[in-house]
This record gives sequence, structure tokens and C-alpha cells, in this order.
Amino acid sequence: MPGDWTSPSRLVRAWAMVRYAKPAENVAPGVNLAAYRLNAVDIPWGAVRPEDNTLKDSDYTQWIAIKDLKNLFFYFRTYENLRLRAIDLKKLDMQPGAPKQAVPMQGGSEVVDVTGNLK
Repeated sequence: MPGDWTSPSRLVRAWAMVRYAKPAENVAPGVNLAAYRLNAVDIPWGAVRPEDNTLKDSDYTQWIAIKDLKNLFFYFRTYENLRLRAIDLKKLDMQPGAPKQAVPMQGGSEVVDVTGNLK
């Protein structure tokens, strides 16, 4: 299995994930599986650098998107925040002339302290 960050290697890994991962039986596991498939091919910041080896123009996966076309949900995560976020497209006014809406894409990593939940 190719392990470098080139497009052909990432395509082979993506194909293997689609071909061999057990199919999900419903939406929640399906979204989770899609996220794992994308995680197998995304590029961490600094792993791919230009010839001068600077991080300034490092290539990386800035965000991923998962589309549930049946239920009209749009899921995404950013490099800075790995938590999947969802937008219920059925709740949006998409008529011509409707106000444009945006969600902030930037934001720090979301870490949840679960120490108080230990038993």
C-alpha cells in the first residue's frame, strides 16, 4: 500500500478504503466511515513542502466535507478543529434573494476535558 503524500498514492489508499471497509448500515456509522476514509488520505501540515523545505507554502488538507444527499446534511471539519460539524440544509432558506449565510471555518482545536466523567 503506497504511503507517500502524492496524489496517485492517496488515490490508491482511498480506493482501498472504499473497496475493503465494511459498508455502514445507516447514516451515523456512514458519516463516521466517510470521515475515516478521508482521514486516510488527508495531508498533515508540514508533511509536503516545496523544494526549499520551508513551511511557508506547505501543502495540507485544510478541510474535509461529507455530503448526505438523501437527508440533506452537510458535514465538515477543518484542520484546526477536527470535530465534525453538521448543517441541516433543509432548515436553510435557499430561495433566490434569501440572505446569504456563513459559518466560521476557523477556530482552535476543540479539546473536551472529560476528567470529571471518570468513574
